[in-house]
Amino acid sequence: NIDYLSGRASLTRTGAQGVAERPIPPCVRMYDLAGAAHLNIRDQDKACEFAHGQLDWSAPLRAQLLTLEQWVASQTSPPPSALMALRKPQENERVFLAPTYLPQAVVLVPQTDVDNNPLGGVRLPDLSVPLGTHGRPNAPLSNNVCRLAGSYMPFAKNASDRIAIGDTRLSLQERYPGGLNDYVMRIREASDLLVSQGYLLSSDAAVIIHAAAEETLLAPSPTRPIFRSQNIL
Repeated sequence: NIDYLSGRASLTRTGAQGVAERPIPPCVRMYDLAGAAHLNIRDQDKACEFAHGQLDWSAPLRAQLLTLEQWVASQTSPPPSALMALRKPQENERVFLAPTYLPQAVVLVPQTDVDNNPLGGVRLPDLSVPLGTHGRPNAPLSNNVCRLAGSYMPFAKNASDRIAIGDTRLSLQERYPGGLNDYVMRIREASDLLVSQGYLLSSDAAVIIHAAAEETLLAPSPTRPIFRSQNIL
């Protein structure tokens, strides 16, 4: 994802002229990991203005390597290409534009939803059931680590907190009114879908669901009290 904003990745789809996408040959697959950074790191660089990108893209890579092996060894077709929807950059948007020696090249960037999360591509559970906004540029762009690490901007805990800071994105409490149980159920559904489509291994899905169950930002849903009838003598 960040490679579109900070690395001119759209030129791999359009070439050096215009915005029309070139057809993908039948023997090729392309997968955009929506919301992912170029660097998969956790140690925060103090030079960066925002927290680094938090999507771990190692899991879908494992699935892609396995399907590639099956494609070569047994002619089993891998999942279809999954690409993000693109658009032209907005005025003053922080984007690594085309080089001057390609005057007809146009760098495109991912379209985003109301949370500024990208649309399309392979959507990991952490993106389809988000706790924040993934894959936006970090700052300063002059720092290679910040430029390639992208950013992660968490949602506010509740409506009061988000209103206080002027955040238009729904808070965690508003998104997941059922608390942790609600969140884990949605993560499980998103994980199962990716497994059925071939973009995620079942073993990695289990790890993702287990991690979601240990999420501390969401309170567990209270259980209903059990009323037992008593014999009245």
